[in-house]
Amino acid sequence: PANLDRYIVMSMKSQGRWWGNLAVAFPRMVMAVLLAVVISKPLELKIFEKEIRTELAQMAQEVFKQQDDRVKERCSSQILDLRDQIAGIKTEIAPILVKLISSRSPYDCVLHQHEHVFEMVHLEQTTLLRNGVQNNTLGSG
Repeated sequence: PANLDRYIVMSMKSQGRWWGNLAVAFPRMVMAVLLAVVISKPLELKIFEKEIRTELAQMAQEVFKQQDDRVKERCSSQILDLRDQIAGIKTEIAPILVKLISSRSPYDCVLHQHEHVFEMVHLEQTTLLRNGVQNNTLGSG
């Protein structure tokens, strides 16, 4: 590039008119801009490397948070539905779990009362039938 720049400078001759001088100087200006960009950008990136990395990390965290929020928003109704289903299932199986865990369940007393009533009704019917049979055998005998 240095030899090319020397060639351009040496070949520059005043044209007498400003636009002629501008046309002759244009390749040198283009090369100066190109060299400035090629040299300054990597240098700028190296100087501000720490700040750039910090900013990239923050941007990555923001993107992650946005994606996380979108996933939560999209799935929140499903989560609520599933929680409601779980609550319903817990309500349905609670008596079964109580029966399995405890030695005496709340239904044992009710069951015992029904069995007792059944036994008393059965005993009364049996007694009445037996008395009726005995009365028939005594009366006919």
